[in-house]
Amino acid sequence: MLVGDSGEFQFTGAILGIPHPTGYPLYTLLGKAWSLLPLGTVAYRINLSSACYMAAAVALLAWLIRQVSAAGAVDSSPALFSLWMRRLAVLGGAGLFAVAGTVWAQAVVARSYALNALLLAGCLAALWTWWVTGRRAAGWAFAALLGLSLAHHGTTAVLLPGYTWLSGAALWRRRGRDQGAARRRWWAGMVGALALGLSPYLLFAYRFVFGYTYYWGNPQTWDDVLILARGGPFTGQFFAYPLTIAGQLSRVMFGLDQLSLQFGGVGVALGLAGLLRLLLDARTRPFGVGLALLVAGNFAFAVNYGIIGHIYLIPTYLCWALFMAAGGLWPLDWAANLRRPGPRGMLRIGGGLVVALVALLVVPGLAAARLPAQDRSGDTRIRDLALTTLAAAEPGARIYVDWESLCVFRYYRFVEGRRPDLDLYSEDPRDWAPGIARDLAAGRAAYVGGWAGADPPAAVRQAYRLERVGLVYRVLGPAPGE
Repeated sequence: MLVGDSGEFQFTGAILGIPHPTGYPLYTLLGKAWSLLPLGTVAYRINLSSACYMAAAVALLAWLIRQVSAAGAVDSSPALFSLWMRRLAVLGGAGLFAVAGTVWAQAVVARSYALNALLLAGCLAALWTWWVTGRRAAGWAFAALLGLSLAHHGTTAVLLPGYTWLSGAALWRRRGRDQGAARRRWWAGMVGALALGLSPYLLFAYRFVFGYTYYWGNPQTWDDVLILARGGPFTGQFFAYPLTIAGQLSRVMFGLDQLSLQFGGVGVALGLAGLLRLLLDARTRPFGVGLALLVAGNFAFAVNYGIIGHIYLIPTYLCWALFMAAGGLWPLDWAANLRRPGPRGMLRIGGGLVVALVALLVVPGLAAARLPAQDRSGDTRIRDLALTTLAAAEPGARIYVDWESLCVFRYYRFVEGRRPDLDLYSEDPRDWAPGIARDLAAGRAAYVGGWAGADPPAAVRQAYRLERVGLVYRVLGPAPGE
C-alpha cells in the first residue's frame, strides 16, 4: 500500500475512477484489467503492472539497440567476435537503463512513468521499422501508439517535434510509392489508428455522463472535464524556473547531474559519443536527429518543471541508453577503417573489453548495489498503520488528512469497503483546528494526520492534545491552557 498519487492509482483502476490531472484514462483502463488478476491484493496487482510495463520497455529498448547498431555496423571483425560484441552492447545498454535509480524506483510502484516508458519504446520501435522497411502497418502502429501515448501522459506533447521528424523521414523514404486511392487509404488508416489510440479519452465522457464513484475534482461542467484532461491545475508548473541564461544554465546542470546519477560521468560522455556517432553516419543520421529532438524536448521540459522534475527525465534515460550502446560499439566500427592490423587489433580488443566490462560487470554490480534501496517487497508499513487507524476509529469519526494519506483511506473504502462511516476531510489546513473544535463540541471523535509532512498543522498541535493511532493522531482534547 502506497501514499499519494500511487495510492490513488491503486484504487482508481479497480473502480474505473478518474485520478488527478491529466486523468490518465489509458492507465485506468489497463489498471482495471490488472485489478482482476487473482494475485495478492489490488494494490499489489497495480504495483506489479509497473514492473511489467518497465520490463517490456527494457525488452523493446534491447531490440531497438540491436537494430540501430546493426544498421550502422562497419566492423569487419570475425563474425563470431562481432556478433558477441553487439549482443553484449545490447545487454549493456538495456541493462544500464533497467538499473538506473529513477527507472528502477518507478518500476516497483503504481505510477504512470513505467507505462510512459513502454509507450515511448513502442513508438520508437514502430518508427524504426517504418523508416527501414516502409511498411504501412508500421506507420499505422506508430499512429495508434502515439494516440495511446497522448491518452496516457500529457508530456507526450514535448516529444512531438522528434516524432514529427521521424515520421517525416519515414514518409520521405516512401515518397512515390502510393498514388491516388492507395494514398487516400494510407492516410485514412493513419487517421483511424490515431483516433483508435485516443479512444481511452472516452472514459472521461462516460464517467461524467453516467456517474462515478470517484472523479478527481468532482467536475460539474464539460469545461471542468477539459481542464482536468489538459492538466489545468498544474500548468503553472511549466517552466517554473527563470528563463534567463543563468537560470537555464543552472537547470541544464541539474539535468546533467541527474543523468550522471543514473549512468555516471563516463556514461554521460559515452552517450554523447554515441549520439555523435549516430549523427555522423549517413545510414543512421535521420534517426539520430529524431532521437536528439526527443531528448531535447523531454530534457527542456523536465528540468524546468516545478514538481519532482527528475522523474520526467525517464524518456531521456531511455534514449541515452541507446546512445551509450552506440558509443560503446563505435571503436569496433572505427577499427574496421584502419589499414594497419596492429592498431586495428588493439582498438578492436580495447573496445570489446569495454563493452564486455559494462555488460558483464558494471550492470550486475549496479543492480546488486542498488537493490537494497529499491526492494520494497517487504514494505508493509503504510498498510499496517492504516489498518490500525481503521480498526481503532470510533463510528462516524472525522479524519483530517492531507492528500498523501487521504488516498490510502480511499483505497480501503472504495476497493475493500472498509469503514465507509468515516468522514474524510482534506481541504484547507487552516480549517482543521476550528473544525476539530466543532467536532469535539458535538461529541464527535476527531483524528488528524500530517500536512505536507509527518506533523499536523501547527495550529492543531498547539491547540490540542494528540495521541498517535496508526497513520494519524487521535485528538484527545484541548491542550493545557487552551
